[in-house]
Amino acid sequence: MNGGSVEKTDIPVGPAVLIGWDDAKALLLAGPLFADARTERSEVDGIEYETCTYHPRPAAEISVSVAGAIVTREAFDAFTSTYLAEAEHIEGLGDAATYSAGRQTVRVLAGTTLFAVKVRRHPHPREAAIEAARRALANLPMRSHVPPSGSGPNP
Repeated sequence: MNGGSVEKTDIPVGPAVLIGWDDAKALLLAGPLFADARTERSEVDGIEYETCTYHPRPAAEISVSVAGAIVTREAFDAFTSTYLAEAEHIEGLGDAATYSAGRQTVRVLAGTTLFAVKVRRHPHPREAAIEAARRALANLPMRSHVPPSGSGPNP
């Protein structure tokens, strides 16, 4: 990413910790029809991602991905302006957050932890993705990645 630093590291927290079964059921209104969840790892540009996707039947789908990288605010902003110029900035969600309607995805930077929540086949994908991101932030362990001294938001 241009315009900021991204340092490859281990996945700081599993995506199923951020959005668990109960969260997914509540967000997707799946009730007892909830079918399964799938976790997988992938690599993009040398950065590893772990994704957990919940598949209720029949209903929407929710997935949460966590980057195996320490990401600065500058890198987050540079990626957004380069690749997601159409994304809406979401205030009050982590240290920085965007929603891409085309991708039905909220990307959130919390400290130096980057995660994304995608909601598909939902009547209100934007609202559901933002609510899922709020739940993920509430479940994010305090000791995941913290900003280096002097680079985070002012208290």
